[in-house]
Amino acid sequence: MLGPPGAGKSTQAQRVAAKYGIPHLAVGATLREAASSGAPLGLLFNDSMARRSRIG
Repeated sequence: MLGPPGAGKSTQAQRVAAKYGIPHLAVGATLREAASSGAPLGLLFNDSMARRSRIG
């Protein structure tokens, strides 16, 4: 799902997942958790976001 912050993407995704019995994967939350734990994937994510913020 795509949309600006606060548009209800997570709410709608959870409802769709419940209705169809499929998993709801919150990729952003997963990457933020990995970044805060110091996991290798999280460190890559932090580096990528830092480069993007310098470019844009």
